[in-house]
Amino acid sequence: DINLRILSDERVFKLEYGEAHLAIRLGKMPDEPDNIVIPLGRFRNAIHGSPAYFAAHGKPQSAEDLARHKFVMQIGDSVRAPF
Repeated sequence: DINLRILSDERVFKLEYGEAHLAIRLGKMPDEPDNIVIPLGRFRNAIHGSPAYFAAHGKPQSAEDLARHKFVMQIGDSVRAPF
């Protein structure tokens, strides 16, 4: 049997103290020498909208255009917009 528990947190879990056995993270590679790091791929932020929304409000062409648009995004210390 395999027991799987998924934890989602902004902090870095201390694998060496057994807080987790495996960690999948977005962002820069950790500096801890005991971690085995295997890059899984690159993550790119993007802005998406429905055709109906863009028909009514237009597509943003620059970061400045975003001030007049409504959007939903994750917030937190480890999340920043790409602009």
